[in-house]
Amino acid sequence: MVTIKSLANEPIEIDADSFEFINLDHLDMHRALLAEENLTGASFVGTILRNAHLDGAMMKGADLTNARAMQASFEGAILQSAKLVHCQLNFANLKDADLTGADLTGADVWKADFTGAKLYGAVMLCSRIEEAQLSGAMYDETTVWPQGFRPK
Repeated sequence: MVTIKSLANEPIEIDADSFEFINLDHLDMHRALLAEENLTGASFVGTILRNAHLDGAMMKGADLTNARAMQASFEGAILQSAKLVHCQLNFANLKDADLTGADLTGADVWKADFTGAKLYGAVMLCSRIEEAQLSGAMYDETTVWPQGFRPK
């Protein structure tokens, strides 16, 4: 049994041995406390992660399709090859996160902070990307940007 603590809701108990590859689809995890957890391959499809604390979490290969992660903090999180398709990341903190190979197609990144993030090979076909903070973000020729967009 694993327990997800939250600053907003009662703890959520899931019948699982660990957070790795756990299915957390469509849960209300508003203000969940998951910093430094190993969430490799976890599924958060349609999950409410507003104001969640995921700093330093290992989220390699996680699926956050259609998740609502407004104002969530992923600072220093490892999101390599994560799927953030249509994820709402408004005001999210992604400072120093590793998004190498991540897919953010259709993600709403209005006012999201990618300062110092690794975006190598990431698909950054995000909506409102021109309003995201990309200072010091690292990318390469395999990073995919919206047509006509040039990171500053």
